Amino acid sequence: MKRILLFLFVLGSLSVWAQKPKHYEALAKSSEQINDYTGAAYYYKKAYELDSSRLDIYLNYAQALY
Repeated sequence: MKRILLFLFVLGSLSVWAQKPKHYEALAKSSEQINDYTGAAYYYKKAYELDSSRLDIYLNYAQALY
């Protein structure tokens, strides 16, 4: 059920917030809350690709991979 809600949230918000690092960071945090660390790593990586000056995002990416 949680995954379905997360999918709907992602699908609905992609068109509104597309290509913004904060959007992907929020999705990553949502994924972490439901213990979906693979999804969190994916979203942190996307956020870092859009703003590579944010080392905190890269650190969170590394932690999600671990």
